[in-house]
Amino acid sequence: MTNERIGKILVVDDEQVFIGYIKSFFSIRGYNVLTATSGEEALGIIHSDTPDLVVADIRMPGMNGLELTKAIRADYPNLPVVLVTAANISEEECISAGANAFFQKPVSSRKLSDKIKELLAMAPTIAQEKGERGRIMIADDERGVAEEYAKTFQEEGFEIAVALNGEEAIALHSKFKPHFVLLDLKMPKVHGQDVLVAIENSDVPPLNVFICTGLFGETPDVLKELGYPIFHKPPELDRLRKMIDEDVKKYKLFLDQNNQKPIRWFEEFQKSGG
Repeated sequence: MTNERIGKILVVDDEQVFIGYIKSFFSIRGYNVLTATSGEEALGIIHSDTPDLVVADIRMPGMNGLELTKAIRADYPNLPVVLVTAANISEEECISAGANAFFQKPVSSRKLSDKIKELLAMAPTIAQEKGERGRIMIADDERGVAEEYAKTFQEEGFEIAVALNGEEAIALHSKFKPHFVLLDLKMPKVHGQDVLVAIENSDVPPLNVFICTGLFGETPDVLKELGYPIFHKPPELDRLRKMIDEDVKKYKLFLDQNNQKPIRWFEEFQKSGG
C-alpha cells in the first residue's frame, strides 16, 4: 500500500522538534507527511498540494492556528483540522473556529493517531472521486448527530459538508452549493428557519431540504406550507435515504432527457414539474 492511499497529512508548527517527531511517527506508518512552520506557509501548501488532513499548532508567529483553521474552512469546508497547543485555550474555542478535534500538548501519539484514522475514515481523501451522487450539506449544532448523518451518506457516495451553526450554514451553502440540505431548526447564531430563507434566495438553491428537528409539536406553520419533508429527531435514516434516492433518480432523469448540466438546474427542474 502506498503512502497516498493511506493519507496525506500536513503538520503545521513553528517548533521543529514537534514537526520532526510527528513526521517520523506517521511516515513510518505509511502516511505522506507534509510540513509547514507557519500558517501562511500552510495555506500555500494547501492550495498547491491539498492534504487529506491538517494537524496545526495554535500559538505560532503571524497567523495562529485558530486563524489558519478559519481560513481553511472558508475554502476547504471538508478538510479535517486537528489543533494542538500548550496554551491555555478551551476546546470550545477551537471547535468554534472550525476544528474537528483538539489536543493539549504534550500530545499522546497513539490518541492523535486514532483520531486521525477516525477523521480520515469519515472524510473521503482529496484523491478520491467524491460526490458521485451529489452534494449534501448537514447543518446541525449537535456534532454527534452531524457525524452520524455524514457517515451514513458518505457511504452512499455523496460528498458531505458540515456546518455547526446557522451562520456557518449560510456561508458554507454559498461555497459548497449542495444538492440537498439536512437542516436542524434550533441552532446558535442563526435559527434554522432563517437559514432556509437565505438558501432559498441564493443563486443556486438546493433540490430539496430535509428539516430534522427535536422541536416536537413546535414546527412553524410556514415550514409546513413550504412543503419540505420534516423529520423529528432521531430521524428514520432509512426513510430519509429513500427520499434522497428518489430525488437523485428524478434529477438524473431530467438531465438525461434535457441534455443539461447541473447549473441553475433547480429552477428548470421545478418548472418541469419534477
